[in-house]
Amino acid sequence: LGSSRRNIGVQPLLDAIVDYLPDPSQRPPPPLIANTLARIQNYSASQDHISPALLTFKILFDPQRGALSLCRVFAGYVTPGMQIKNWTRSDLDNSSITEKIGGLMQLTGDAYENIERAGPGYIVALNGLQSTRTGDILGPVLAESVTKAEDVMEGDLENAFVPQPVVHAALEPRSSLAFRNLEKALTCMQREDPSFKATFDPETGQWVVAGMGDLHLEVVLSRLRREYKLEVSMGPLLTSHKEMPQAGSKFVSTSVNTGK
Repeated sequence: LGSSRRNIGVQPLLDAIVDYLPDPSQRPPPPLIANTLARIQNYSASQDHISPALLTFKILFDPQRGALSLCRVFAGYVTPGMQIKNWTRSDLDNSSITEKIGGLMQLTGDAYENIERAGPGYIVALNGLQSTRTGDILGPVLAESVTKAEDVMEGDLENAFVPQPVVHAALEPRSSLAFRNLEKALTCMQREDPSFKATFDPETGQWVVAGMGDLHLEVVLSRLRREYKLEVSMGPLLTSHKEMPQAGSKFVSTSVNTGK
């Protein structure tokens, strides 16, 4: 028996994991895109010749480094400067989204360590990815001859299920400066949290935010004030009232000429 709270048996358990469980590099690559990967790589090959497969589980925004995509490497190796394809965004947008890894880092608390290579089992932070969001799958850049119908995602790296928002509210900036910076802040928060949505309603002039509940939106409001230093408040949605004439009518105007 052990206790993590009292630090009893923790170190022997970690040592046993290292000594007895298989190394991540020894496992076969996951069937990320089964039909396609089978055509471009040999599953019995070593990890050095296997195309990369990564799962993005979080997006962080660092004041100095910008957006950091936290990923786990499931297969292959990634290096700084490598071209990689966002399979999730490409599937949703019906296009091919390819990005370049600007930097490759390991995180230890608040410390960032630049590394030159990361293989299976690594938890890394990728810098320079502009389209990647939480839950996205990153994979190899394939030849144009591979058709979309053959890109069947299955197996260990399935896309995360994102439920639709159920609660809506309006954000009201208290100053013109807060209004200008609000769009950038909401864009960053949507990349971090796929279940959070924000749109601007041009008819009412309000930013409409949607989430999984009142507590979810309260956390969003608190972060806008604390992390982004924005003076905003949350209130009810405005509804634009519209009317449409159902039938035509005649209007006769008469005027009296008084000679003046």
